[in-house]
Amino acid sequence: MVPLAPLAPQTGLNIPETLQPARLRKSITWLECERAREKGKSVLAFLVDPKYNWPETAKEGYRLAKAAYEGKLTPELSTDVKEAIKQLEQFKNWLNKIGVRASFSLPPDLATNRR
Repeated sequence: MVPLAPLAPQTGLNIPETLQPARLRKSITWLECERAREKGKSVLAFLVDPKYNWPETAKEGYRLAKAAYEGKLTPELSTDVKEAIKQLEQFKNWLNKIGVRASFSLPPDLATNRR
């Protein structure tokens, strides 16, 4: 089995700090991809095309806007979102170095993307 890594403009679920040092802050998807590589498997990464009009509510930074409108914006949340965006970029950069990586806009693109 070859793991697929479809990625959106948000980090997804992160491992709790009790199980992973906060400085690593790798998502479950990133850890799964690393594990696959350790086992000698290929990783096929499909990232949402940056030109695609992804809903703002599904982007990492939306948490800041929502908190601001609700009067719940804190320095801690700002730091958390900033770190999450940084980690997502680091994950994408790592994926660029390990093999097959393509982009998509809609799920049907995954079936037809042969680059």
